[in-house]
Amino acid sequence: MKLLKYENLDKDTVVGIVFDDNTYGLVRILDNTRPKEEILKDAYIILKNTDRLDYTGDVSTLEDLVLPTSKPTFMTVDFYGFTGHVYDQYGDEIFKDITFEVVGTDKARIENKKLIEEEVTEETSFFIVAKCDNLEEKQERKLYPRPEEPTPQPDMTATLVKEVANLKIDAIKDKQINKKLGQEVANLKIQLMQIKGGK
Repeated sequence: MKLLKYENLDKDTVVGIVFDDNTYGLVRILDNTRPKEEILKDAYIILKNTDRLDYTGDVSTLEDLVLPTSKPTFMTVDFYGFTGHVYDQYGDEIFKDITFEVVGTDKARIENKKLIEEEVTEETSFFIVAKCDNLEEKQERKLYPRPEEPTPQPDMTATLVKEVANLKIDAIKDKQINKKLGQEVANLKIQLMQIKGGK
């Protein structure tokens, strides 16, 4: 890459870059009080993703633009699939390995991109940690004890059937008693009428 233009205008800086594919772009960067390296980095990030024009001039007369070597700056992590993407300071994806580990318990581990959890007797908190060079992301997880099995309740069907049968028997007995009492009352009335009628 070549530096086509670097010019301070008031509090801004106009930067022009000729890329290796002989295209160029110009951009105005705010705050020219920052170091030149930061301003060039910002200009590169903006211009690399915009439409550029073909450069037809002589690049041999332009100053070489060498940006600092790409290094991991941030990453996005999928803590369930144990994958991720690493990006450099220019926003470009770089292909570096991300390692995953469990920290905070020996009751969980990662094997073949799967989380293996063991049984615990109490709630246990731990972290899944993703690392790439000096970058680190982590996510908290929890293990919970298995819920206690419910105590089996006795089968109440037989008891209920027996109670219902007893109630039916009691109802039948009550009916028989009432019928018997009714007959006795009727007999007493007849006897009373006979006694009254006999006088």
